[in-house]
Amino acid sequence: MPVKQRIKNIVRLSAPLFIAKSSTTEDTAVSILHSYSPDPSTTCVANNTMNPQYDLQIIVPAYNVDKYVAECLESAVRQK
Repeated sequence: MPVKQRIKNIVRLSAPLFIAKSSTTEDTAVSILHSYSPDPSTTCVANNTMNPQYDLQIIVPAYNVDKYVAECLESAVRQK
C-alpha cells in the first residue's frame, strides 16, 4: 500500500478520537448566522449592488475552463 494511502487510512481511522465540541450555544450560533444574513430564510446571501456607471453586467460561469477564459472575455468585449 502506498504511503499516501496509509496516511489517509490512519487519519480516517483516528478522526473520531479528535472530536472537538464547540462551547457556543445554539442560540448564540443562530444569532451569529442571522447577523450575517439579512433574510435567514433564504439559501443565498449576496450584496448585489448595481453601479450606474455601467449599462450591462455579464456573469460568466467558469469551472475548469482556464484555457478559454481569455477568449470568452475578449468575445464579450468585442460584441456590440
